[in-house]
Amino acid sequence: MSELKALGVFVIDEEDTPSSALFPGPLTDRGAVLAYVKRQGGAPPVNEDLAYSYRAEPLPEPLKYGPEEDDDEGRLGVVGLAGSEADDLSETGWAILFGAKDPELNEKIKKQLKPLLDLRKSQAGEFYHEFDANNHPWQSGQSVEDWLGTFGDKSDKGISADDQVKPRKGVPFYIMIVAAPNDIPFEFQYRLDVYWAVGRLWLESIEDYGAYAEAVCADETATVPAATRTITYFAPEFRHDNGATKMVRYDLVEKLRESSLGDFDHTLITSPHASRDKLLELYTGHANRPALYFVGSHGALFNHAKGDSIARCMGAIVTDVWADQPPPEGQTEVPAPVKTQYVAGRDLSREVNLKGTIHILCACYGAGWPKVSSYNGEPVSDDGPGIAQLPQRLLAKGALAVLGHIDKAWTYSFVTSGGRDRSGKYEDVLIKLMKGRRAGNATDAFNYQWNVLASGFRDNTLGLSEKEKHDRRIEIDDARNYVLLGDPAVRLRTDLMPVIKPKTPPA
Repeated sequence: MSELKALGVFVIDEEDTPSSALFPGPLTDRGAVLAYVKRQGGAPPVNEDLAYSYRAEPLPEPLKYGPEEDDDEGRLGVVGLAGSEADDLSETGWAILFGAKDPELNEKIKKQLKPLLDLRKSQAGEFYHEFDANNHPWQSGQSVEDWLGTFGDKSDKGISADDQVKPRKGVPFYIMIVAAPNDIPFEFQYRLDVYWAVGRLWLESIEDYGAYAEAVCADETATVPAATRTITYFAPEFRHDNGATKMVRYDLVEKLRESSLGDFDHTLITSPHASRDKLLELYTGHANRPALYFVGSHGALFNHAKGDSIARCMGAIVTDVWADQPPPEGQTEVPAPVKTQYVAGRDLSREVNLKGTIHILCACYGAGWPKVSSYNGEPVSDDGPGIAQLPQRLLAKGALAVLGHIDKAWTYSFVTSGGRDRSGKYEDVLIKLMKGRRAGNATDAFNYQWNVLASGFRDNTLGLSEKEKHDRRIEIDDARNYVLLGDPAVRLRTDLMPVIKPKTPPA
């Protein structure tokens, strides 16, 4: 049996009160849950007897497939369109969905995004929409079903959330949410993304939206490539952590490297070279920057966080400097990483240029965090849900999109409880991105796995212990919690990139 491991570790931010080091052990070890909450401070977890059954959202209904179900590239999506056909915005459409809390702020953001909105309008034509206070507004507390029910006329009673997308009914396939997660919640994004291609853009400053719009428009209208036909893996392997990074290195990254991933070249940065300085150098994007960045490591954790640390550092990438030495004599744990041992959004320099790139962050809280964990009801942040600063800075520096995780990320994402390989969905996503598919369309494999796991759990619970049921729910939520940040209609300009003869991976 493969032990469940989290890709995260508590860190110390010297600008706040230091916290104790503690590896997040298997969540089903209730003693460990109690221990780290006690050591980190804050409210106690939910009652132990309730933790196994807690969920923030009900399980999804099994997927229904349209006429393309036999097409391996068209399981989900738009009626009548399969595979790469769903990349044509004139057929699928594009929309922006604003939150409800601050209409004045929405207008300021809209002005900054105008070049991107004009571009998408020219591409989507009649299927272009802006959903705001004046057009099918999202209202606080609305579910996906409630919001889609506002479309159509009385005869059809709105749009079904559980059917193939029909852009002519008023809701395009590609939808970019522009709202904080305490306005339009992550749960809304998860649910809408089952059949639609959804991304979220929420940045730190008004000017960042303008920079992002400029970068996307420049890339789509470019005549020379902004990045190289390369994927770079950054995957440190810590000798004295909980074993999760070793699994990422060998059970995920090596599987991907050994696979036939299009005609991209690939490079691997791992221990002892996966240092903080090396990742910062990679993130400058100046020297032949790769089109795809794949980072797999521990993400920084702040349990039941208070103060500014959660905004500055949650989900920051822990690098090779940490956990190289065994725990001090008489102790069982390696001291927590300090700020010189991880890379946070604040560490990106002004001259960073990541235009033409897409990033995958395989780490706890790589994309953001919920107020309360979906896994067991544990409090995560006193200030509510949020978007991690690192992907925000990557997007503001020219990145087209970032695929990352909300809440803790678990190794069950790529290895089953029985130790079987489950890296296929990562391979599927990477191959489609390498083919120049639009990002929201290319990342459907996670949605597919979420629903398959949920259906299997619904149909096969007899004979499972409460612990086994709890682990299955973690698998389900782990697949669900991957989200796309940025415009879901972006894509790599592989049409401009010279073909590089791939290197032969080691035997």
